[in-house]
Amino acid sequence: MEPEATVSKADKEKAEWVNKNTKNCFGVVFNSGRDIEMLWEVMPDAAPRLKAVNQALLTRLSKYGFNYAEQDLIGKYPIEVMNLLGADHAAIKLCVERYETALATKTPVEYEILHYVSGKKYHAENQMIPILDDRGNCTHLFYNSHDLTNIKRIEANLKEYDIRYRSLVNTMQEGLVRVDRDWRIIYANQRFIGMSGYDRTDLLETSFLDFLSPESFEEAEEKLKNKNGRGIYEFEFMKPDGERLYLSVSTSALCEDTAGHLGEVWVISDISDRKIAEEELTRLNRSLECKVKERTNELKSLNTALKVLLKKREEDKKEIEKNIFKNWEMVVQPFLQSLKDTLKADDQLHLFSILENSLKELITPFSRKMTDPMISLTPAEVRIAAMIKQGFTNKEIADALHNSPKTIKNHRENIRKKLGLKHKGINLRTFLQSA
Repeated sequence: MEPEATVSKADKEKAEWVNKNTKNCFGVVFNSGRDIEMLWEVMPDAAPRLKAVNQALLTRLSKYGFNYAEQDLIGKYPIEVMNLLGADHAAIKLCVERYETALATKTPVEYEILHYVSGKKYHAENQMIPILDDRGNCTHLFYNSHDLTNIKRIEANLKEYDIRYRSLVNTMQEGLVRVDRDWRIIYANQRFIGMSGYDRTDLLETSFLDFLSPESFEEAEEKLKNKNGRGIYEFEFMKPDGERLYLSVSTSALCEDTAGHLGEVWVISDISDRKIAEEELTRLNRSLECKVKERTNELKSLNTALKVLLKKREEDKKEIEKNIFKNWEMVVQPFLQSLKDTLKADDQLHLFSILENSLKELITPFSRKMTDPMISLTPAEVRIAAMIKQGFTNKEIADALHNSPKTIKNHRENIRKKLGLKHKGINLRTFLQSA
């Protein structure tokens, strides 16, 4: 009998040791996580009672201003615990429905819950897991609550940022596309879709280069392959109707440390109007250059012709002067001499002398160099100045021109004034002879 008692005692000690270590392991696991966890004991004829809570629950409650110890919660019913935690009626109703479902179906139940504790939002993902014995009866409910508050706040912020981003991107005046490393279009905003003339489905997953004109394709491929970082390029884009669209593309690479090159974001501007204006300006410049060249050639021709005419004029002038001198010597002067020989009266000889001297001055080359003041004299003053130059007195001039000496004197004063000799001690005859 003693051996049996010894074996029975050893088994008992082993069982106690296993039970003790199992509880210790459960406690370590139960209190090591950040999720709120509770163990409920299922009663046959009553609602479950709280059997254990982890440290995460007590820590969370202290943040909300509830300074409960574990013994304050153990043995409570679910509704009592929810009231102690400050849950609202809707949250309490949802939790009761879910643990009743878990007990009835004997399967885990998952649900999300949103309620306010001490005025603070608490969003959680909860699990009710039935624990069954060997006979399939539910003896305990394991409750796990994973805090989603921060995740939900981040999701809400991301959603708000996404709305703002899409609003900004789809209302901007420039086109915006995202391409992968092979330049396939991953995203295109409304501005670029309208600019291109294609539907969104036609653009997406298609290489941007496939929409370029043959002239731009090779150039674009070369530039995009060899570019370093950001760049601004101009390409010729073909619309569905065959119209050519001139685009300015500003590229910026998207990079991530772990994934490397993720593609690029391109800001695209329609510069067709500018290109058309530049081409028109180039055409006008070329046309203007041609006209300037033609006009220059015309002016050169006119200049050459003018030089010929001026040369001819100078030659004609010399010829005229030569003829005048020749006629003077051979025709006029002999007649004047004959006329002089026939004159007897002194007054006639006097007038003839004036006429002869005047004619000589006309043919003298120096007479062509008459100064500006001489040009300003009236015809009467010119005649009087010529006689003064020859040494005639006022009385002699008056007699010859049938005027009074006073009139001649007034003319003489006007001549001095016009020649700038007034109030100057310069002899009028001397000045006229030197002019």
